[in-house]
Amino acid sequence: MAGTNNPWGVGIMAIIPTMRVPDDVSWHKDLVYNCTWSLLCEIVKWNSNPNHHPIRTVLSTGLGTGTGGVDYDQCARQMVLAVKHFQNPLPAYPRWEDVESYGQDVEETIP
Repeated sequence: MAGTNNPWGVGIMAIIPTMRVPDDVSWHKDLVYNCTWSLLCEIVKWNSNPNHHPIRTVLSTGLGTGTGGVDYDQCARQMVLAVKHFQNPLPAYPRWEDVESYGQDVEETIP
């Protein structure tokens, strides 16, 4: 939990590393999508614990957009797409035709 003496009134902070050391990661085509998906998984996990105050709002910088060299528009498209896909989960036992459109959607975010 973040301290109460912060300018944004943040209660919880997540650290989402997009790189091991500061470097260009723009070559990694779906890094932002994967990191956003991981964040959403952790939020669900956090919120499933009745002892935790549930997370209802998330504020995030553009993942990988600084030193990482990820294009701002690509970052935004992948973050939104990860949320969209997360809200429409795949079947418990997906078949190729179930996941093919998800992969195509991600490919369309890559310039």
